[in-house]
Amino acid sequence: MQSSEGYLSVTGGKHRLFYRVDGPCDGLPVFIFHGGWGPRETDAACCEGTGKWRIVQLHQKGWGKSMPAGEVTNNTPMDVLADVEALRMHLGVQRWFVKGGSTGAMLAVLYAVEYPLSVSGVLMVGTWLLRTKDIDWCYRGGMGHFYPGEWKAFKQHVACRGGDPLVACWRMVFGEDKIVGMAAAQAFMKWDGTCGQLVPDPPEQRVGHDPEHAMVAARIALHWYVHMKEWFSDAYILDKVREGVLRGIPVSLVNGRYDLMCPPQWSHETCEALEEGGADWNLDYTCSGHAGSEPANIVKMKEVMTRMAQQLQKDLTAQPSMTHRCVSSPGINVPGKDQHWRALAAFTSAAAIVDELSATWQNKATRPVAIPQLSSKQHGRQVPTRLLVSQPLARHDKKKNDEQRLPSYQTTLLS
Repeated sequence: MQSSEGYLSVTGGKHRLFYRVDGPCDGLPVFIFHGGWGPRETDAACCEGTGKWRIVQLHQKGWGKSMPAGEVTNNTPMDVLADVEALRMHLGVQRWFVKGGSTGAMLAVLYAVEYPLSVSGVLMVGTWLLRTKDIDWCYRGGMGHFYPGEWKAFKQHVACRGGDPLVACWRMVFGEDKIVGMAAAQAFMKWDGTCGQLVPDPPEQRVGHDPEHAMVAARIALHWYVHMKEWFSDAYILDKVREGVLRGIPVSLVNGRYDLMCPPQWSHETCEALEEGGADWNLDYTCSGHAGSEPANIVKMKEVMTRMAQQLQKDLTAQPSMTHRCVSSPGINVPGKDQHWRALAAFTSAAAIVDELSATWQNKATRPVAIPQLSSKQHGRQVPTRLLVSQPLARHDKKKNDEQRLPSYQTTLLS
């Protein structure tokens, strides 16, 4: 097992993001989005013994070993996706499989929607799309029907700051009184941890029991939940899926049948959108709750990862031009300026593909462009092995990606 670590500086150096790469360099690249509890040791458990994977993990802005801790400046879902795209280019990965749970599931599917040329497949565990109804369910009373005592305790803790418990908690966490803010952060994470597992851990082992972690988690979570509507509408993700953005990208969903935080209905709604958009999808329910660390969820995720590793490897054998592996050894193994040249080469390669497609669309709008797609069956019908596209897609605009979505970055190696 080969492992490397490093830091990626983004947003003009205001954030330094920690990342880790494990597995053979010629393995199938998979990027793992961590959830709203931050990076956890079990995030990559789904890959163990499931194939030859090159596992890439990033501590998103403000989380884990990334600095500064708990920082919310330039910290939105779109900012996170731009960071991930910068890391992909830095490591020389042409396309990778993406997996995420809970908030990470939202980021995984949103990344595929925004950067479809960078994605070979998606695994969503516990569908959570940060829509108003999702947030209302978790933090404005829905889950309280299952844990009424714990919900009452949380509401009483934040009642002094207004009627909306989520906004009230946000005001306390970001207020000037640090003692009040820390107590509110712990109350918020205590509520979150209570509902996150089918059989909750003892209080001293739950997520957010540590005061410093509770403050970091609460700051970022509340910042996202309160401001989400300012960044994109409730319908944005599923509307893009319905438009067919993910056609040709296999999407697997795993949801605990007894998941109180992300009810199975939300996975069902996502699958309806995938079906409408002509995507290849698969949904599995498990006899478990929300946490990806629960045994039944890990077993099912391993089944999906094993199946995807076999399919991607088969696809590579059949069509060597479809590169899912690392383009070259990760830049973190090469010191100095070579890292930046490697990232530039990866970006240039991607830009050339976009230019070629754009030229075709502009010169002969009716001429179809063949894009390889995995062969699979969905609802009893055979999904074609090639997808014909005859119209330009604005999301593939090179200039937009170049100027708006790709931040400047530098790399610092760890000895």
